[in-house]
Amino acid sequence: MKTILLFDMDSVLLTPRGYHLALQETVARVGRLLGYRAAVLSEEDIASLEAAGVSSEWDSSAICTALLLDSLWEACPSFTLPTDLSAPPPRHRIPPPEFRPFIARLAEPGLRSLPPLARAERLLLEDAGVRSPAQRDAIRQILQNARRIERSLTHRVFQELVLGSKAFTQTYGLTPWLDVESYLLRHDRPTLTGPMRTKLLQWLQHPSHRAAIFTNRPNRPPEGLFGTPEAEIGAQTAGLEAIPIVGWGDMTWLGGRRDADPQTLIKPSSIHALAAMLRALDVQREEALVAAAALVLDGRTAPVWEGLRGAQVYAFEDTAAGLRSAAGAQEMLHSVGISLTVHLLGVAEAEQKRRALETVGAAVV
Repeated sequence: MKTILLFDMDSVLLTPRGYHLALQETVARVGRLLGYRAAVLSEEDIASLEAAGVSSEWDSSAICTALLLDSLWEACPSFTLPTDLSAPPPRHRIPPPEFRPFIARLAEPGLRSLPPLARAERLLLEDAGVRSPAQRDAIRQILQNARRIERSLTHRVFQELVLGSKAFTQTYGLTPWLDVESYLLRHDRPTLTGPMRTKLLQWLQHPSHRAAIFTNRPNRPPEGLFGTPEAEIGAQTAGLEAIPIVGWGDMTWLGGRRDADPQTLIKPSSIHALAAMLRALDVQREEALVAAAALVLDGRTAPVWEGLRGAQVYAFEDTAAGLRSAAGAQEMLHSVGISLTVHLLGVAEAEQKRRALETVGAAVV
């Protein structure tokens, strides 16, 4: 019988100070660009975003920017978001909006089926009854382009902070706006102590003990596609670079194969966890991705799934989306006659995150 460990990366294998600090710095820089004296996204705000299912900093930085701009229009209705950080800020004295009340609305049950950016767009446009067509379009552009380096101010700033200016230029071929070292390399810390990591790696030497990392971090995709190695950097920091990864780069590749938005394939989709389970069994990356999508989207099975029969799977996650992915994987496999047991283990310190994990049936530590 196989025992498989599925690890999320940030807040599970790593204390993600790099991502959190880069997100806070991105929001602060955009706030100054919009004329706010201090736009502060607190750690409690970030925990609330994650509890609401907004786990990508690309999304959360864009959502915060849309809120800042929407609030600014009360004083400067004709202001448009600059395309770089060199523009002079508008002069006003209005305080920045509080982020937490809007974040709480993102978690409303009626919106849970939508991706985070779509939820934010719906709420902001519903509230924008007096906004002009140009203002409403500006909100849409900020949110819909949040993951596009060439069209998103926040994406570009955030990526330069996390990669560092030198690696940013090498990766994207763009002139840097800042002069910074990588926030990931400077600030991330492994959660496992040296002896704990050694014990885990020794445990994995047993042929029936397997593991994989399933993360929303960008990773290098299969050949022929662009991607940034943020998941690989994280695995190296954690000392677990030998464990296979299924990340955003993989889902981008799979989205191209399936003509689908990668956001519909990543957590909470069961495709993400299913692909990670197969990767833990040493199934080749492309085969694992294609088989997971075929099972969920087409109902087509394959011989590779037999390797999971009778397995005990432990999913370590700090977000409800990741746990739903693992639970959905179990349900999908049961529906095609592959019995296995998935144990949901939530990892959280903040109370709002603990409550969110408990709602999906996780044992929380």
